[in-house]
Amino acid sequence: MTALPALKRSTQDPPPYPRLSRPVALVVDDSTPVRTTTVRMLEGFGFLVYGASTVAEARGHVEGLHEPLDLLVVDIVLPDGAGDGLARELRERDPALPILFVSGYDRTDLLHGAFDELDAPFLEKPYDLERLAEKVRALLRV
Repeated sequence: MTALPALKRSTQDPPPYPRLSRPVALVVDDSTPVRTTTVRMLEGFGFLVYGASTVAEARGHVEGLHEPLDLLVVDIVLPDGAGDGLARELRERDPALPILFVSGYDRTDLLHGAFDELDAPFLEKPYDLERLAEKVRALLRV
């Protein structure tokens, strides 16, 4: 596992390039229909969204970004690793990163310690636009 370098959110050190006008989200889910639908929903909320089906693909997207993520939506169970491991890794880079865990499994069947440890809410699949919007609004406090 390759650790990603830390990103800093600082108003004292603005990047040498302009900030995109839209917030940036990463959706990591191995289910293509769920990932595609979630990406479309978040785009409808105004996000620039990257989708990944594996932890490795998600890391590739993050390494290519020139600015911090504004939101991570991540499935707990992924084919090449655990979503909570990726969430911890990205939270180490950016302690303020809002994280939303999703899964088709019931929360009680999962590693619920990660939800508490990372102060991240959980959304059980399947979910609709209203439930996703509610969680995103609460995370971003908008």
